[in-house]
Amino acid sequence: MTEETETPSMVVPKKDVKEKDKEPDSNSTETPFLERFKESIKTKESELVQEIRKFKIEIPLLQEIKAILELNELIDMLCLKRPGKKNQYPGIIKVDGKFADLLTGKLLLPKYGDPGSPVIFVSIWNKDVHNVLVDLGVAINVMIVDTLKTLPLTGIQPTNTILQMADQSVAKPEGVIEYVALMVESSKYPVDFLILQPK
Repeated sequence: MTEETETPSMVVPKKDVKEKDKEPDSNSTETPFLERFKESIKTKESELVQEIRKFKIEIPLLQEIKAILELNELIDMLCLKRPGKKNQYPGIIKVDGKFADLLTGKLLLPKYGDPGSPVIFVSIWNKDVHNVLVDLGVAINVMIVDTLKTLPLTGIQPTNTILQMADQSVAKPEGVIEYVALMVESSKYPVDFLILQPK
């Protein structure tokens, strides 16, 4: 029998083979059902990362600084005292007076002297009294005996008041005169005076 005379019944027909039905090649490196390993690989990686995060390396700072050449030279220069090298300028220079005000940019105000004691002009019973000392920090009014003699005032009453002066000395007044009409400019005030004899 020749090839031309071969009957068609002898030819084995080829089967339709789908890709799913293909058997895996033994030489192939592709693993079947790879999806089931993906989750376990991810969990292992995350556990490994967590474990690595727990690790801490403790290295002495000085050892690390010495490893850097520039920092090592800087520390040697700052820490070591080298003889023969002295500071040419002092660390702090004090500047006072007007020059300090000029450097800081402050406004220069003129300094005035003590204006002295504040004195006013008053009138008692139409009698002018000059150079009356005003002290707003004192709660009493004092008149000396010499001034009292020049004024038409009478009726000195005794008093138990004792005065302590600024130098801690003590003075006993001669008495007190009450309700003396004291005129300052155009205003009239009733004032009590302690009469004092100066030493």
